[in-house]
Amino acid sequence: MACYPLNVNTRGSKLSYAIRGMQHHLLAINMLYGCTIASLLIVLQACQLLEPKHSPDTPHSVLVDVLYATDREIEYTDDNLLAAKYSSERSKLTFGMSRVSINTHKNTETRVSDETHWVKDDTYDIGDPAASIETLTPLDIKETVDVINQKVENSSDRTALVYVHGYAKDFDEVIRYFASYMYEIDYLGVPFVYSWPSKGSSLAYIADMTNSEWSASNFYYFLSKLAEINSIEKIHLVAHSMGNGALLSALSRIKHEQAQFPEWQIGEIILIAPDVDKGIFERDYVPVLESTGSRVTLYVSSNDFPLKISKIVHRHPRLGDSRSDPIIFNNIQTIKVSTENALAKNHDYYREEGGVLSDVHYLLNHDLDANDRPYLVAEDTVDGRFWHLFVD
Repeated sequence: MACYPLNVNTRGSKLSYAIRGMQHHLLAINMLYGCTIASLLIVLQACQLLEPKHSPDTPHSVLVDVLYATDREIEYTDDNLLAAKYSSERSKLTFGMSRVSINTHKNTETRVSDETHWVKDDTYDIGDPAASIETLTPLDIKETVDVINQKVENSSDRTALVYVHGYAKDFDEVIRYFASYMYEIDYLGVPFVYSWPSKGSSLAYIADMTNSEWSASNFYYFLSKLAEINSIEKIHLVAHSMGNGALLSALSRIKHEQAQFPEWQIGEIILIAPDVDKGIFERDYVPVLESTGSRVTLYVSSNDFPLKISKIVHRHPRLGDSRSDPIIFNNIQTIKVSTENALAKNHDYYREEGGVLSDVHYLLNHDLDANDRPYLVAEDTVDGRFWHLFVD
């Protein structure tokens, strides 16, 4: 077997992920059984098989259409490039569609696909012209429904995915992030982002918390309208950070006002780094989530700096902070993400870390349970099972 040093550029290939996965499984075995496996780890760390690599093509772009619902105020309209601009002020609920150009900066081997795993390029950042908004067009409800029906008709995936962002995000940033995220995980359904009036600054935490709570009623109305579209078979719900509050509040309202969840199917429910009171979640929202009949996936981390600060502000543990005992609830699959990334970025590990992107890809696109998804390492405790996801 030929061995090559780690500086060989296999980052992003299925081989590098396989080796990383083997390392993590060996580490888990060592922790559980006390086996001496240092020599095996050294071999895996010192060598990599060299895979054939294509020369990078000239950077090219792809266009990703993203539908949006927002209760932000429209600042101005422009008949040329951008047809709308949204502020951080509150307004009535409106709809629209954005077309985002994504400069891939990658060859086809580095994206998520059935055969390979995608790892985010170190140079791929929102500050880079990797994602830019080409058009931003307001739509009324009828136009929005027509667009959704057309997209469902032209796709093999008859699902919609609704994403609720976290705090300190302006509208354009949310659209660019979300479009890039949909491209990265290779989602083929109808992508929909719900943008509440965040102030777009980490210094406006209290104002953002207030606005996210104010927006919960509008989000509920939006979900009820989306559920009326017969062409959509399932609606996946994904929330990050403070956006989890609006999502959980809407689900709770559906349960209490309709006695049971309507006939339309809720697909996956994915809660990422939730800035939600852990005690309130366990008391009020776990029963609501159980009543949906959907699979619920909770991503947590012990190295999430903003959630550490949030705990100090609220004086109670946050759901996405796993520094204490593992957060395990009945019928919820908890994924503990272990990362050594910069503290300022750790709250956004869901889009910064290739391992998390790959895990979401297999969850949404292949309907794989946590027990079946690659590179998750299960750990059983007296309270139940959770899974480790080790990322660089």
